[in-house]
Amino acid sequence: FAFGVSGGPVKVALIITAGLQLHPDWVLVEGDFKNAHTACSRAIILTELVHNPALHFLIPVFKNLYGSNTARLYHFGAGPDEEPSSVHRSTEGLRQGCAAASIFFNILAARVYRRLLELIDGRGILVAVADDLKIIGPPDLMEEVARELPGIAWREGGLREQESKRRVFVQPSARETWIKHL
Repeated sequence: FAFGVSGGPVKVALIITAGLQLHPDWVLVEGDFKNAHTACSRAIILTELVHNPALHFLIPVFKNLYGSNTARLYHFGAGPDEEPSSVHRSTEGLRQGCAAASIFFNILAARVYRRLLELIDGRGILVAVADDLKIIGPPDLMEEVARELPGIAWREGGLREQESKRRVFVQPSARETWIKHL
């Protein structure tokens, strides 16, 4: 099963809690992606736009914002009323504050989540909110998900997982089974 959740953390908590109550032997894996600041992510976005006719209208928008013309970015370390503390050109990833960045990021995230759903193949539940994901399932599946997630994120979306934010929660009833899979 897969859920795209709007309405905040309460709904996510309810879905996860219900799933774990129905399956006390299941394990929860949480992950979070770093923003799409990689050279690969722009190439993947453009490829997705070109190959998906429903997204063709976004091609000129993407090319204007992220094409070969790089944008000058200004950093105001001393405050907005002072001179810029540094200037550089944006050649990778998506720019924070860009009105279209969330659309393009979601294109990347959707590719990753589709591939994760193929891996899960009905054996668990994926709940995704933007770049945060929670997956519950049996220990053997969660071991596979934890192992495959970084590669899937990179290949499908040019995204890197924030390893410091990955968490695995094992219910007391599942601990013995989980330890066997380590």
